[in-house]
Amino acid sequence: MKNRPGLANVFMHMILGLGLVVCASIGSAQVLTNGGFEIGDGLYTNTADNSQITTAAVGWVTSGSSPFNYAFRVKSQDVVPNPLNPAADTNAIFAGAHGGSYSFQCYGPYGGWDASGAYQKITNGVSSGQTWILSGYGYNWSGDPMTNTTVLAQQFGLIQLVFKNASGGTLGTAIDGPHFTPDITPVNQWVSCSVTGIAPVGTAQIFAYAMHVAFGTGNQGSIFWDDLSLVNPGAPVQTNTLSAAIASGNQVCWPTVAGRSYQPQYTNTTTGVVWTNLGGELAGDGNTNCVFDAGGKKNFYRVLELQ
Repeated sequence: MKNRPGLANVFMHMILGLGLVVCASIGSAQVLTNGGFEIGDGLYTNTADNSQITTAAVGWVTSGSSPFNYAFRVKSQDVVPNPLNPAADTNAIFAGAHGGSYSFQCYGPYGGWDASGAYQKITNGVSSGQTWILSGYGYNWSGDPMTNTTVLAQQFGLIQLVFKNASGGTLGTAIDGPHFTPDITPVNQWVSCSVTGIAPVGTAQIFAYAMHVAFGTGNQGSIFWDDLSLVNPGAPVQTNTLSAAIASGNQVCWPTVAGRSYQPQYTNTTTGVVWTNLGGELAGDGNTNCVFDAGGKKNFYRVLELQ
């Protein structure tokens, strides 16, 4: 699927008053493909358990065509095994994704320092000095929980940004903090996380990772990821002003794509802009979404495409 940088226009209509119809282009759009892991691409088999056959997630790759080590796109309400963990409940049904029907499971390898997971490489629109924010949700499932809290052995889930130059050399790394660890991460609860990094001089590409990392003996369990998003909040945003106030408020409308979600926002100024959410996230269904801003007489609007 081609990555969508954002919708072309947001339409604001008059409600019970006079004014001009204006538009504003979207900024800070989601740049990850398939951040919710809803879209599969080809079949692969869990090499540790040949009975677990699933589909790779579009856009999430490593040097081959699938995530690295033990990492799989899984469906809610399915039995989700972890053959590397003898304590896992092999009959447990995974309760559900954070959004949609699918999420991403990572576990092992257990032993020396190693990781499982997947990443995406971003090159379009990447340059030095930009601020990038990778965010999403992690889940420590009671059917296969991370449990090791000993000092000399560690395991955790993390999201990570790696900034590289054009030839692939690493210039800097930003990781979330704190990690998803057995001692502080509750079970059966989707927990939000975020990592912010500034692209060093020479940055030409960004790698966004979602992983399980383990070291030493005694590690077991999985980490699940869902609804990951990577945005550049400093991306140019075009706004247009109203030539007349609208008496009772503004209605903001935009075309949507099924499977994507959207966050309308507003601001009252074009200098020192701070955007404020106008209501919550709205799911797209291929039709037009609208929200009404009862207090917005001279506001500027944009809509972020989150996934």
